Amino acid sequence: MHLPMSNLRFDSLDYEIIQALRRILRTDAAKIAREINANERTVRKRLNRLIDQGVIQMSVIVNPSMFDYDLTVLIYLKVASANEDEALPTLLNMSEVAYLAFGQGEDDIHLQAYFKTSIDMRKFIHRVLPSVPGVQVISNHLVLDVIKHAAEWMPVETDFRIPRLKTTQSINPKAIKEA
Repeated sequence: MHLPMSNLRFDSLDYEIIQALRRILRTDAAKIAREINANERTVRKRLNRLIDQGVIQMSVIVNPSMFDYDLTVLIYLKVASANEDEALPTLLNMSEVAYLAFGQGEDDIHLQAYFKTSIDMRKFIHRVLPSVPGVQVISNHLVLDVIKHAAEWMPVETDFRIPRLKTTQSINPKAIKEA
């Protein structure tokens, strides 16, 4: 349940908690084990392995609208190759930028940014970005509503190749080697 934003107050302790969660996020292996009917120790080891191997990233996703950032815009940029080394760190450090990626085609860089007002958005697109040496705004698109977040994406089950054994099944090492 979300309270109206006018009733919500955030302070520096909230900020520090979110920052700490972003650094040390862990999940409850016992809860996962109960949900999927697996051994807790096995789940904990597998979870650590998936994180250590870079298969998954644990993340805290902050809801921008809870802080009155109700405007989301996708912006497409052309960056002169001579200025790329300077432009990328500048873009990365802009608080408005939530997502930054290389593109292919007419535009070199794709970014997603959040704004509280249309005035802030317009200033960012027409003044701030063009002030970065070598950066040219190609186009921008206002996002009306996000239907699916990138954080919700998941490979299909067949990408995991080896079916999970039921607790009553025994492991055939030869079958695993052949898979």
